Amino acid sequence: MRVAAVRRALLVAGALAFACERGPTAESRAPAEGPATPAETDDGSTPTDLAENPDGPEAAASDDSGPAGAAVESVAEPEPHCTPTFTKELLTILGPIDGLVFEYDKATIRPQSYAALDRIVAVLRDNPEILIQIDGHRDDDPHWRERAVEITRKRAESVRRYLIDKGIAADRLEARGFGPTQPLAPNDTKENRARNRRVELHAPALSDDLMLCPGRPRSPDSKPVP
Repeated sequence: MRVAAVRRALLVAGALAFACERGPTAESRAPAEGPATPAETDDGSTPTDLAENPDGPEAAASDDSGPAGAAVESVAEPEPHCTPTFTKELLTILGPIDGLVFEYDKATIRPQSYAALDRIVAVLRDNPEILIQIDGHRDDDPHWRERAVEITRKRAESVRRYLIDKGIAADRLEARGFGPTQPLAPNDTKENRARNRRVELHAPALSDDLMLCPGRPRSPDSKPVP
Protein backbone atom coordinates (compact mmCIF):
# COMPACT_ATOMS: atom_id res chain seq x y z
CA MET A 1 0.00 0.00 0.00
CA ARG A 2 2.71 2.43 0.93
CA VAL A 3 4.57 1.74 -2.30
CA ALA A 4 1.44 2.42 -4.41
CA ALA A 5 0.83 5.74 -2.64
CA VAL A 6 4.38 6.87 -3.25
CA ARG A 7 4.12 5.93 -6.96
CA ARG A 8 0.93 8.00 -7.39
CA ALA A 9 2.55 11.00 -5.71
CA LEU A 10 5.52 10.81 -8.11
CA LEU A 11 3.19 10.63 -11.15
CA VAL A 12 1.28 13.76 -10.03
CA ALA A 13 4.50 15.68 -9.42
CA GLY A 14 5.83 14.71 -12.89
CA ALA A 15 2.63 15.82 -14.58
CA LEU A 16 2.78 19.22 -12.87
CA ALA A 17 6.43 19.69 -13.89
CA PHE A 18 5.62 18.83 -17.54
CA ALA A 19 2.77 21.36 -17.61
CA CYS A 20 5.05 24.14 -16.32
CA GLU A 21 7.67 23.44 -19.01
CA ARG A 22 5.09 23.73 -21.88
CA GLY A 23 4.17 27.37 -20.96
CA PRO A 24 0.80 29.11 -21.56
CA THR A 25 -1.67 27.67 -24.06
CA ALA A 26 -2.83 29.40 -27.25
CA GLU A 27 -5.98 30.50 -25.47
CA SER A 28 -3.99 32.05 -22.65
CA ARG A 29 -1.74 33.92 -25.11
CA ALA A 30 -4.67 35.69 -26.94
CA PRO A 31 -4.97 39.38 -25.94
CA ALA A 32 -7.93 40.62 -24.06
CA GLU A 33 -10.80 41.88 -26.19
CA GLY A 34 -10.77 45.66 -26.80
CA PRO A 35 -11.14 48.33 -29.55
CA ALA A 36 -9.41 47.30 -32.76
CA THR A 37 -6.65 49.44 -34.30
CA PRO A 38 -8.14 51.54 -37.19
CA ALA A 39 -7.23 50.20 -40.62
CA GLU A 40 -5.41 52.50 -43.07
CA THR A 41 -7.07 53.55 -46.35
CA ASP A 42 -5.36 53.60 -49.77
CA ASP A 43 -4.07 57.16 -49.25
CA GLY A 44 -2.58 56.39 -45.85
CA SER A 45 -5.39 57.95 -43.80
CA THR A 46 -7.51 56.08 -41.31
CA PRO A 47 -11.30 56.06 -40.94
CA THR A 48 -10.83 58.20 -37.84
CA ASP A 49 -8.90 60.78 -39.89
CA LEU A 50 -11.68 60.87 -42.48
CA ALA A 51 -14.30 61.29 -39.82
CA GLU A 52 -12.49 64.26 -38.33
CA ASN A 53 -11.69 65.73 -41.78
CA PRO A 54 -14.53 64.73 -44.16
CA ASP A 55 -12.87 66.55 -47.04
CA GLY A 56 -9.83 64.31 -46.86
CA PRO A 57 -6.19 64.72 -45.75
CA GLU A 58 -5.52 67.49 -48.26
CA ALA A 59 -8.25 69.62 -46.71
CA ALA A 60 -6.67 69.14 -43.32
CA ALA A 61 -3.28 70.19 -44.68
CA SER A 62 -4.75 73.41 -46.05
CA ASP A 63 -5.86 74.71 -42.69
CA ASP A 64 -5.61 78.52 -42.69
CA SER A 65 -3.75 78.36 -39.40
CA GLY A 66 -0.68 76.91 -41.14
CA PRO A 67 1.72 78.26 -43.77
CA ALA A 68 -0.06 76.35 -46.54
CA GLY A 69 -3.22 78.36 -45.88
CA ALA A 70 -1.50 81.75 -45.89
CA ALA A 71 -2.89 84.24 -48.41
CA VAL A 72 -0.69 84.78 -51.48
CA GLU A 73 -0.03 88.43 -52.25
CA SER A 74 -0.65 89.35 -55.87
CA VAL A 75 2.18 91.17 -57.66
CA ALA A 76 1.09 94.06 -59.84
CA GLU A 77 2.19 93.88 -63.45
CA PRO A 78 4.63 96.71 -64.34
CA GLU A 79 3.24 99.24 -66.75
CA PRO A 80 4.83 98.97 -70.17
CA HIS A 81 7.17 101.68 -71.31
CA CYS A 82 5.17 103.67 -73.80
CA THR A 83 5.05 106.73 -76.00
CA PRO A 84 2.66 109.65 -75.45
CA THR A 85 -0.11 110.13 -77.96
CA PHE A 86 0.47 112.73 -80.66
CA THR A 87 -1.34 114.24 -83.62
CA LYS A 88 -0.35 113.55 -87.20
CA GLU A 89 0.61 117.23 -87.62
CA LEU A 90 3.53 116.68 -85.27
CA LEU A 91 5.26 114.59 -87.92
CA THR A 92 5.09 117.50 -90.38
CA ILE A 93 7.25 119.81 -88.24
CA LEU A 94 10.05 117.32 -87.54
CA GLY A 95 13.28 117.57 -89.48
CA PRO A 96 14.75 120.75 -91.03
CA ILE A 97 12.67 123.90 -90.42
CA ASP A 98 11.61 125.22 -93.82
CA GLY A 99 11.70 128.99 -94.27
CA LEU A 100 14.03 129.66 -91.33
CA VAL A 101 16.49 132.48 -92.09
CA PHE A 102 19.13 134.13 -89.86
CA GLU A 103 21.08 137.35 -90.15
CA TYR A 104 24.42 136.72 -91.83
CA ASP A 105 27.06 135.45 -89.40
CA LYS A 106 24.61 135.83 -86.49
CA ALA A 107 22.00 133.90 -84.52
CA THR A 108 19.31 136.55 -85.06
CA ILE A 109 16.12 135.19 -86.66
CA ARG A 110 14.80 137.26 -89.58
CA PRO A 111 11.11 138.31 -89.51
CA GLN A 112 10.24 136.27 -92.61
CA SER A 113 10.83 133.17 -90.47
CA TYR A 114 8.09 133.95 -87.96
CA ALA A 115 5.25 132.30 -89.88
CA ALA A 116 7.09 128.97 -90.00
CA LEU A 117 7.94 129.18 -86.30
CA ASP A 118 4.37 130.14 -85.34
CA ARG A 119 3.10 127.02 -87.07
CA ILE A 120 5.53 124.97 -84.98
CA VAL A 121 4.20 126.67 -81.84
CA ALA A 122 0.61 125.71 -82.74
CA VAL A 123 1.52 122.06 -83.30
CA LEU A 124 3.49 121.83 -80.05
CA ARG A 125 0.53 123.26 -78.14
CA ASP A 126 -1.59 120.42 -79.50
CA ASN A 127 1.01 117.87 -78.36
CA PRO A 128 1.82 118.90 -74.77
CA GLU A 129 3.47 115.58 -73.84
CA ILE A 130 6.11 115.67 -76.57
CA LEU A 131 9.68 116.80 -75.81
CA ILE A 132 11.63 118.45 -78.63
CA GLN A 133 15.33 118.63 -79.47
CA ILE A 134 16.41 121.63 -81.57
CA ASP A 135 19.64 120.85 -83.43
CA GLY A 136 21.75 123.39 -85.36
CA HIS A 137 24.01 122.36 -88.29
CA ARG A 138 26.35 124.06 -90.81
CA ASP A 139 28.32 123.35 -93.95
CA ASP A 140 32.10 122.97 -93.84
CA ASP A 141 32.93 126.51 -95.02
CA PRO A 142 36.43 127.31 -93.62
CA HIS A 143 35.12 130.74 -92.61
CA TRP A 144 32.98 129.04 -89.95
CA ARG A 145 35.40 126.34 -88.91
CA GLU A 146 36.66 128.03 -85.74
CA ARG A 147 33.21 128.63 -84.28
CA ALA A 148 30.94 126.35 -86.27
CA VAL A 149 29.65 124.49 -83.24
CA GLU A 150 29.13 127.72 -81.30
CA ILE A 151 27.11 129.46 -84.02
CA THR A 152 24.94 126.39 -84.64
CA ARG A 153 24.21 126.07 -80.93
CA LYS A 154 23.31 129.77 -80.68
CA ARG A 155 20.96 129.54 -83.66
CA ALA A 156 19.26 126.51 -82.14
CA GLU A 157 18.96 128.43 -78.88
CA SER A 158 17.37 131.38 -80.75
CA VAL A 159 14.66 129.04 -82.05
CA ARG A 160 14.17 127.61 -78.56
CA ARG A 161 13.82 131.10 -77.10
CA TYR A 162 11.24 132.05 -79.74
CA LEU A 163 9.10 129.00 -78.89
CA ILE A 164 9.36 129.70 -75.15
CA ASP A 165 8.30 133.31 -75.69
CA LYS A 166 5.23 131.98 -77.50
CA GLY A 167 4.19 129.86 -74.52
CA ILE A 168 5.92 126.50 -74.99
CA ALA A 169 7.31 125.17 -71.69
CA ALA A 170 11.09 125.56 -71.46
CA ASP A 171 11.56 122.07 -69.99
CA ARG A 172 10.17 120.55 -73.18
CA LEU A 173 12.87 122.08 -75.38
CA GLU A 174 16.60 121.34 -75.69
CA ALA A 175 18.98 123.25 -78.00
CA ARG A 176 22.17 121.66 -79.37
CA GLY A 177 24.83 122.61 -81.92
CA PHE A 178 26.76 120.16 -84.12
CA GLY A 179 28.67 122.42 -86.53
CA PRO A 180 29.51 120.64 -89.83
CA THR A 181 29.70 117.13 -88.35
CA GLN A 182 26.31 115.85 -89.61
CA PRO A 183 25.85 116.98 -93.23
CA LEU A 184 22.78 115.97 -95.23
CA ALA A 185 24.75 116.06 -98.49
CA PRO A 186 28.35 116.38 -99.68
CA ASN A 187 29.66 119.96 -99.43
CA ASP A 188 30.56 120.01 -103.11
CA THR A 189 27.99 122.42 -104.54
CA LYS A 190 26.32 125.66 -103.51
CA GLU A 191 22.97 123.90 -103.25
CA ASN A 192 24.31 121.14 -101.05
CA ARG A 193 26.01 123.63 -98.75
CA ALA A 194 22.71 125.44 -98.37
CA ARG A 195 21.00 122.16 -97.41
CA ASN A 196 23.61 121.51 -94.73
CA ARG A 197 23.00 124.91 -93.12
CA ARG A 198 19.86 124.13 -91.16
CA VAL A 199 18.07 123.83 -87.81
CA GLU A 200 16.18 120.58 -87.22
CA LEU A 201 13.49 119.48 -84.78
CA HIS A 202 13.47 115.99 -83.31
CA ALA A 203 11.08 114.22 -80.91
CA PRO A 204 13.21 111.62 -79.05
CA ALA A 205 10.17 109.65 -77.82
CA LEU A 206 9.11 108.95 -81.40
CA SER A 207 12.48 107.57 -82.42
CA ASP A 208 12.16 104.56 -80.07
CA ASP A 209 10.11 101.46 -80.78
CA LEU A 210 7.61 102.08 -78.01
CA MET A 211 3.95 101.17 -77.62
CA LEU A 212 1.08 103.62 -77.17
CA CYS A 213 0.17 104.13 -73.51
CA PRO A 214 -3.12 102.34 -72.70
CA GLY A 215 -5.86 104.54 -71.29
CA ARG A 216 -4.36 107.80 -72.52
CA PRO A 217 -6.85 110.21 -74.12
CA ARG A 218 -6.46 110.36 -77.87
CA SER A 219 -7.50 113.05 -80.29
CA PRO A 220 -9.47 111.84 -83.34
CA ASP A 221 -6.47 112.16 -85.62
CA SER A 222 -3.83 110.88 -83.21
CA LYS A 223 -1.80 107.90 -84.34
CA PRO A 224 0.64 105.40 -82.83
CA VAL A 225 4.33 105.43 -83.50
CA PRO A 226 4.92 104.42 -87.14
